[in-house]
Amino acid sequence: MTKTDILIELLNEVLNLNPSNLVGTITRDFEEAGIIYCVIGGMSLSPYNYARYTDDVDLIVSKDTFKLIKKHLVGKAGYVNRPGSTKNISYQLSSGKKIPIDILIEGDKENNFIIPSPKDIRTKINGIWYVSLLKLIELKLESSRPRDLQDILNLIINNELTQKYSVNLAKQYQKKFVDLFGGLK
Repeated sequence: MTKTDILIELLNEVLNLNPSNLVGTITRDFEEAGIIYCVIGGMSLSPYNYARYTDDVDLIVSKDTFKLIKKHLVGKAGYVNRPGSTKNISYQLSSGKKIPIDILIEGDKENNFIIPSPKDIRTKINGIWYVSLLKLIELKLESSRPRDLQDILNLIINNELTQKYSVNLAKQYQKKFVDLFGGLK
């Protein structure tokens, strides 16, 4: 191996320490394994003109294809089980660093919220299935954690959304969305 090869390998390793650089690899592996997914959480913000650091990859997978994760990925291509979890996994880099992959399964209940089918809420952007902007906003309004509300404010600003956008949201989220505009003044 030449010094250039070693330098290139080291540079690739450093770039891959950021989970956002691995989303393409992870989602390609999921598609090749036949797993129906969509990217949610912090990684799903960048296609909508807002990026923030996050240390994991969050995915919704279909109930029917969830079992394919263990069958086709875990133990192969860098995927490992997460201790103490029956559904979450990690992507292990050659350095040994593990990038957590948090999996939500369609139909499961999380804080009185039923996880939707990834097929119903996703849109393909640059070859990757991401949650649609509309559903991303609804999911973040559903959780209403301070970080999620801040994400929505940044999505509003960076996508030049107006209060009128609320009519596109499910009825239970419309008022919450409009109320957020008070924080923009």
